[in-house]
Amino acid sequence: METALVFKIWDFISLDNYSQYRGDTPTGGSIWDRTTERSEDAPVSYRIQVDGKDYLGQLQKFAVSKDLVLCALVTHDSKVYVYKVLEKNSEGSVLFAPQAKFNKEAREFKLPDAYSKVIDLFIFKDPAGSSTYSMYVVSEIGILCYENIDRKDRSHINEYYPVSNDLGTLTMGAIDCNAQGQVLFDFKSSSNQHSIKCFKKKIVDEKYCYTLDGEKKLLKFFNNYVVEVKRDKN
Repeated sequence: METALVFKIWDFISLDNYSQYRGDTPTGGSIWDRTTERSEDAPVSYRIQVDGKDYLGQLQKFAVSKDLVLCALVTHDSKVYVYKVLEKNSEGSVLFAPQAKFNKEAREFKLPDAYSKVIDLFIFKDPAGSSTYSMYVVSEIGILCYENIDRKDRSHINEYYPVSNDLGTLTMGAIDCNAQGQVLFDFKSSSNQHSIKCFKKKIVDEKYCYTLDGEKKLLKFFNNYVVEVKRDKN
């Protein structure tokens, strides 16, 4: 039986009080088994739709902005869809978007064929004072940046640019992006030399750029530090 893709949002209260059943009816989750349950729906759930139909295919990647305003996914046929999760009402309160609006206002972004194999995906809010969001789509050959992905005017929605024109490959897993839009990655040049590179859109951050002694299995930001994991030779 084919099942739809569902995006669920849990908070700590709903996790603590969540029950697998309401009476004899399954509630759709099994993270915790509790005898009591919140009066409101828990968790918040969205059925992911593409072109008005439940999406039944495989995903390449899924990402959520750190403030939960936007989420995005890459389908098996290399299309990127961005959905709005939170919105402000007329009174200025921040609420979860209704299911129908969540899918109706989804934005589709096209990828060039050379970037069709996506290995990571990041959404981030632009600098302080801005209300716009940008997105990095990461493939083995490079990173594309899409700006203003939440814009109302969709006439230029598929404009993008590579953050770097260096020739080489990126190491799967050794990629991270922080809330400020700095993207960090293990880059292997055409001469097989590994190095850490860091960009904020097209701007190089030299503080995080240096030559490596080999491939990294994992790279992560931790405040102003970089955590790296590698396989050590005996």
